[in-house]
Amino acid sequence: MNTPYDPWMDQPSTVARPSFDDLRRRRDELDRRTRRRNAVELIAGGAASVFLLVMCALSLARVDDPADLVRALGFAALPLGLLVSAAYVFFNGRRAEQDMARTGLDHLVRGLRREHRLLRLAWFWYVGPMIPGFVMIYVGTYLAQPEMWAFAAIAGGLTALFLIWVATINLSAARRVGDEIQRLEQLEGAGR
Repeated sequence: MNTPYDPWMDQPSTVARPSFDDLRRRRDELDRRTRRRNAVELIAGGAASVFLLVMCALSLARVDDPADLVRALGFAALPLGLLVSAAYVFFNGRRAEQDMARTGLDHLVRGLRREHRLLRLAWFWYVGPMIPGFVMIYVGTYLAQPEMWAFAAIAGGLTALFLIWVATINLSAARRVGDEIQRLEQLEGAGR
């Protein structure tokens, strides 16, 4: 008995799987962008930490009451928060060595998933560790000089808006990476 002829099987495939070279190029581009972003943030964080530690030393030299001490310790808490953030990225953002044994598409998707997770949780590992330092600085400023309540309130509000903006742009980037992951997973599923 002959098998019936299915004309749809002779149709050209509408799903174009990326070539290995394309996957390698995209993975290298993602790695390059991630390394560049991390380097810029580490340099900026290092420069900010040096400035904040100098401010801490200057503030500690002029401690007159507990409020001054709270503000000075806030200047020390911010670099500590930046160090926590950098450590989180270092330990959670690295590419696992076993990734290379996977297919090119799976390798790219796994890298994007790591990036997606880091971006989605930036409020936790990037913004969160800095909040105690900012709170200590502004509360210490207010307690040391209650007449400067407007400065502490405005500076604290602007800082809160900035931190919300940082969390929001990271969530937006996570959504874009998530869309790319979904598109690549559809390609992978269609190619099977």
